[in-house]
Amino acid sequence: MSVTIDIHADDFGESVHASRDILDCLKDGKLNSISVLANMSCFEECVRLYREAQEEFPWQPAISVHVNLMEGSCLSDPKDLSSVQKQVQKTTEKRN
Repeated sequence: MSVTIDIHADDFGESVHASRDILDCLKDGKLNSISVLANMSCFEECVRLYREAQEEFPWQPAISVHVNLMEGSCLSDPKDLSSVQKQVQKTTEKRN
């Protein structure tokens, strides 16, 4: 019996610093996959850093989306959100 272990880094795009650390792990071949937080203020810069570093990866990691309802900017038009999601957004706005 063989066992495969996937080493995954969560929250790429949460901060530039954390994303650079994730990129270093990708370059070193220590990660198989990452998940991204697309609604954070530094996400565009993190994507730019990823694209610049991509050729240094020993393999292309699997990329998934981290569903985030509590932090960052809302990516949907609030009028399209359900009442539960609107309540989450109001709670988040009060915290910020």
